[in-house]
Amino acid sequence: MTIDVDAFDRVISHVALDGEGLNHPDFKIILSRIPPLFGSGRSQKASYLGLRSIGLTEGEACDIISVSPSRITSWRKDEIFYKIETEYLPDLQKSASADLTRLAFLRNMTLLYMQDYKVIKKATEGVDWLSDREYDYLKIARRHYTNSELLSLEKAIAPDEHRDSVVINLSWGEANPVIEATNATYKLLEKPDASD
Repeated sequence: MTIDVDAFDRVISHVALDGEGLNHPDFKIILSRIPPLFGSGRSQKASYLGLRSIGLTEGEACDIISVSPSRITSWRKDEIFYKIETEYLPDLQKSASADLTRLAFLRNMTLLYMQDYKVIKKATEGVDWLSDREYDYLKIARRHYTNSELLSLEKAIAPDEHRDSVVINLSWGEANPVIEATNATYKLLEKPDASD
């Protein structure tokens, strides 16, 4: 008889917190393992904690990963799992929630692209081989493969490389620009009183 161990249990099996809590080096490793395990199918515990870090309630997280609340109660018997959920959830929200949301978005986007691939591949063998439904899907999917969509994809995958800068050129009349500012702060001036 084989027992299917949750991958998160393998991560935490060797850790003793020794009273250091969140500052314990192994504990930081545990928190860092939640995003890669999130939604992978290898760890319901990491997926649950990830969903909680995004802001979902216990019930919402249980519904998404198809786990009963009684299972969560049994997981809480593990000291580390209990500490993460009860004491360190705010820290997890700060450190991992944006990464988890981005990973979930990219995973879903990839699954949609794979569906597109199947229909596009079939179309390359001949459009006549497509069902009416597949042909309609192909027409809609085709609109999403443009230069602007590619740029949007690159921004989603590497947002730090695509930070837009605001460039403001101020000029009066035909003169050359007097001031150029990038990422400048600004202040709206009050409208002058008409009586002045």
